[in-house]
Amino acid sequence: MVKKLIYNFFVGGKNLIRRMIFDFGDGMVEEYPTTAYVLTLIGAVISLIIGMIYAFVGSAIIVGVSEAAPFGLVCIILGLLGAILGFVAASMMKNPEKVHTGGILAIIAAFFSVGGMITFILLLIGGIMALTWKKPEEKATILPPPPPA
Repeated sequence: MVKKLIYNFFVGGKNLIRRMIFDFGDGMVEEYPTTAYVLTLIGAVISLIIGMIYAFVGSAIIVGVSEAAPFGLVCIILGLLGAILGFVAASMMKNPEKVHTGGILAIIAAFFSVGGMITFILLLIGGIMALTWKKPEEKATILPPPPPA
């Protein structure tokens, strides 16, 4: 029984993850851009973690060296601004009416993120995907061909 549970966990889990990522066209209707939301959220979390590290380093610079205080303050502000904008953008993407605004905020957050190239790419791709997303009723429906006469 335990062997079957372990097998179902690993095999079923892989299939579930594969279906969540790749199989959006199988009758599954997206109420919001799920992939854009997840990418933006991951980018915001990474930006927050690295931003907190930069905040600690920046505060140490402010306390330790008075000449470098403006640099430390900039580290703190940019690190947290990118993360906060990323979280706001991700939360806006859950509302179908505000998806495009969330995409714009995610692109802006990409330029303020301090997590390096990874957070920049995640936030930028998430923002672009949100901007190109259309509501389910706006998507074109493919009609079957007419019956032969």
